[in-house]
Amino acid sequence: MFGLFKSKGSDVALKNVPASESTFFAPSEISSIDVDVSSHSVFLERKDVKNIAVILDGNEKRWPSVYITNGVLKIVDERNFSLFDGFSTHKIIIELPNSFEPSEIDLKNSSGSLSMVNIKTPSIDCSCSSGSVSLENCESNDVDLKCSSGSIKISGSTIKTLDCKSSSGSIKLEGSFDSIDANVTSGSIKAELKSPLKERSSLKSVSGSLHLSVPDESSLGIKYSTTSGTYKNSKTGVSGGKSGTDRIGNGDIELELKATSGSIRVE
Repeated sequence: MFGLFKSKGSDVALKNVPASESTFFAPSEISSIDVDVSSHSVFLERKDVKNIAVILDGNEKRWPSVYITNGVLKIVDERNFSLFDGFSTHKIIIELPNSFEPSEIDLKNSSGSLSMVNIKTPSIDCSCSSGSVSLENCESNDVDLKCSSGSIKISGSTIKTLDCKSSSGSIKLEGSFDSIDANVTSGSIKAELKSPLKERSSLKSVSGSLHLSVPDESSLGIKYSTTSGTYKNSKTGVSGGKSGTDRIGNGDIELELKATSGSIRVE
């Protein structure tokens, strides 16, 4: 760590005053990023900046520790919080230079959203117990997203292997993916693919609909099933029925679509 800037709001007796602290790191110091916090909103963005910046915003008593160990930028909650620490909004903002590409990004959050914009990295692993996960204009080989209670949204991104799960919340995907494994317990899945799938994929919802948009040049062998709903494919003209098979193009890539309670639409 080579620089530190800290600014606080005015002190008020018996109250926790929102404050802000910025810590800067040289990109050469860091190979990967690991965030493990309890109740913060985490924003990660690549920008036109020279150094890596970690900006903590909110109640100072609830700030996590920020440090580097073995080339890993660690942002970690290291103490238990009490009711006396206050309930103000807590944010962690991580700004990365455009030229910086970490080898891995690992984000964990018990209560709060996780958001990435313009990030490029081989591996992304995000999980949150209560909060949403969002990726915008990101590029990665391997992405694993998990939410216990919250939505997952990916837009304008290029991802080779995507694995995403939400227990209670919708999944919305838009971009290019080689393979997708998407599962939601209570919520819908909507996927708009900008390029054909290249490997075996599946979209499954226990309670909610599936809506899939694929390019005309796709080659898919579809296996579909729905307990309470119908299947309709506007590209092939196949509709109706609770289960069966369908094919787009030569049917080279296996695709499983399953909605226990909800309809399945392909276009």
